[in-house]
Amino acid sequence: MRNNFRGEHAGFCTKWREFGTALVPRWERYAVTPATPIDQIHIRAHSHPILEEVMASVGQLFENYWRKHSIANSAIGLSCLALIGIVWAVATERARFERDNTLAETARQNSNLAIAFEEQTIRTLKGVDQAVLFVKHQYDEHGLKLNIGRMVEDGTLDASLFNYIGITDERGNVVLGSDEFKPTNLADRESFKVHQQNNDNEMFIGKLNLGRITHKLAMPMSHRINKRDGSFGGIVYASVDPEYFTRFYQQADLGEQGVVTLIGLDGIVRARRTGKMGSFGENMRGTQLFVEQAKSRNGSFLGEGNADGVARFASFRTLTQYPLIVLVGTSEAETLASFHERKRTYYLSAGFASTMIVIFAAFMKTMWSRRQQALDSLAESEARYRGLLETAPDAVVVVDRAGLIQVVNAETERVFGYRRDELLGKPVGLLVPELFRESHQQSVGHYMMQPTARAMGGGAELWALRKDGSEFPTEITLGPLRAAQGLFVTSVIRDVTERKRAREVLEQSLQRVQALSERVMKIQHEERDRIARELHDELGQTLTALKVNLQMLEPHCADGEAEGHLTEALMITGRALDQVRGMMLDLRPLGLEDLGLAVVLESHLAKQAETAEWDSQFASTLTGRLRPELEIACFRVAQEALTNVMRHAHAKRVWVTLGLNGGEVQLSVRDDGKGLDIAVISNISQTGGFGLIGMQERMRQMGGRLAIDSAPGRGTEVRANFPFEPAGSPEADVNAATHA
Repeated sequence: MRNNFRGEHAGFCTKWREFGTALVPRWERYAVTPATPIDQIHIRAHSHPILEEVMASVGQLFENYWRKHSIANSAIGLSCLALIGIVWAVATERARFERDNTLAETARQNSNLAIAFEEQTIRTLKGVDQAVLFVKHQYDEHGLKLNIGRMVEDGTLDASLFNYIGITDERGNVVLGSDEFKPTNLADRESFKVHQQNNDNEMFIGKLNLGRITHKLAMPMSHRINKRDGSFGGIVYASVDPEYFTRFYQQADLGEQGVVTLIGLDGIVRARRTGKMGSFGENMRGTQLFVEQAKSRNGSFLGEGNADGVARFASFRTLTQYPLIVLVGTSEAETLASFHERKRTYYLSAGFASTMIVIFAAFMKTMWSRRQQALDSLAESEARYRGLLETAPDAVVVVDRAGLIQVVNAETERVFGYRRDELLGKPVGLLVPELFRESHQQSVGHYMMQPTARAMGGGAELWALRKDGSEFPTEITLGPLRAAQGLFVTSVIRDVTERKRAREVLEQSLQRVQALSERVMKIQHEERDRIARELHDELGQTLTALKVNLQMLEPHCADGEAEGHLTEALMITGRALDQVRGMMLDLRPLGLEDLGLAVVLESHLAKQAETAEWDSQFASTLTGRLRPELEIACFRVAQEALTNVMRHAHAKRVWVTLGLNGGEVQLSVRDDGKGLDIAVISNISQTGGFGLIGMQERMRQMGGRLAIDSAPGRGTEVRANFPFEPAGSPEADVNAATHA
């Protein structure tokens, strides 16, 4: 009897070792990732085949021991402790897994919110920067005659971006403003001193202060004004409401203790909102944020707020174009609140399960001689398992080696439309469309040889068949089920019809957006032509007539003063004509229809080079003409690329080439400027670089492709490849008719 016990005990221990080995990889054994839905984790975890076999073995051993051996009492106690240990290990592991998953999800969400906050901040700063530069340009041209208030009233300046915009002279006296003002001097302001000492074209973003004209707290953003001799001539400044930046908080669910902050690299907070409270001016130089920012420009960390001591999960991003950092943080307590509730539930469940195990063991220990009660207990366990099966949110089908259905749950009946008795004992092919039955049978056969939990189909689309003959798309996960009768296959089947329908709706929406984009580009082109014609026919002719009349007055203005005024009027009229011609060229490339792409592009490069003082080179191997739409697209891409070089590259040399390359028209614009990080270029194209987006959209409409090769310090090259379609070809005629 002792030898028999030892043999059974050895088998029992082997089972537990196998189960422990299977449990070590945890969720990976169940084919679960942090993105796997919770309901799938429960299904796969509760249907682990080794666990089922171990439990069955334990039940059988208990029955044998209770019937034959009094020494089994000690085995019951040890097994009870082992089960309690497993229950608590699973509960603890599950809690740890969910906590890690919660933290990872929080970090991801905060990082995404930080990116969105960064994008909003950059768009705002660019908008203000453009407004300030525009006012500076107008001031350079018109001087004190400039009316900033009228520019705000007629919408030329977007007043929502700032509280006030004004201009000071070289002594700091405010000489122009968007609203009425009393004589005010800003010579002691930080922004005035910075521009007075530094002769550069960069925008300066100052610390928050109380406006002397608006009497409101605002963040100053300014540019230097140079006189004609290059000396300091004052500043153009805009006062920006810090609340404009923290309105982002209202768009994001950050909790009552969440925070969004805009901080300068000098450590001073420009704008901050915690819950419903706003603040500014704090010095965060010595905080953990700057410790982490010194390691990486972007990142996440857990730290305590220096102002309120609240522990937060924070994500930050350092702006690439401005000396600012954006930070988004959520309270650790609020983030983990739901997790702690689940953790408490897990531990209560584990405690309840442990109590039940002890009670069950005590009951079985006192009633070991009654075999029927042991069988009833096993029947109860089976009922629990079936209860889990019946409450599963997906259809579950258990199939034997012969491919016959042995077990189904209630969801299977609902999804497929069969009654349970119509499925049990039937081939599983009954649920598979006829077109896929052979491949499905082969897949199940291969699975029997290597039974591990995995998704079926290898990423291909799978279909199932209802009783009424309708087919629907599915996701199927296979899992092995070992029992005394042999190996079975458990299939978890999920109906993804709604998901597929939503994807199709999304694809249709994308097609509509692309069609709308093409229409917008066409309307834009037509509107450019219309405006260019009106400039030429109306304003251009009027200015020309004015210039001719002024020239006719020259013989009648012999005295010095009148002649001087007439000469100045002629110069002003000439500049206006030049500006009109420049605007017409931007709107509609003059001579493109008559002279061709190469001639007009070379002329445009020469004009830009003269303005920017580049050393430029143009080369073209293209012979003949292209269809009009293609020539316009090529010119617009080159125009936008050269505009970007002028604005951002700080280049000294620019090369433009045009020719055929492998049956395609290839346009290249290359410079020797400061270059860009490719990752930055990609981010700009995704988050608001309208010039780059416009080029990409033109390439898409023409069936071409755009490539950008750049690196910091090595210049930038923009290459555009279009399908070659000469003027007058059948393809060109068809495309022209379609485009029209």
